[in-house]
Amino acid sequence: MLPYKKPSYSILAGALFFVIAGILFIYTPETFTTTRMPSETFIRIGGIASVLFFGFCFVVLAREKWKGKQ
Repeated sequence: MLPYKKPSYSILAGALFFVIAGILFIYTPETFTTTRMPSETFIRIGGIASVLFFGFCFVVLAREKWKGKQ
């Protein structure tokens, strides 16, 4: 197992990217429909899951980053 390191800005940026992508999935699912994924409902559910999970990760990592500066 890798040793724990303080969260870096790249991890925070990645989590924020997925939150923004999830918001786009929620508000404009018709943009992301394809022949492989024709259902807007599934895209919207994926967006909600992305915002919840990566939003939680972003908050936890940001707290750890901020706590390390004190």
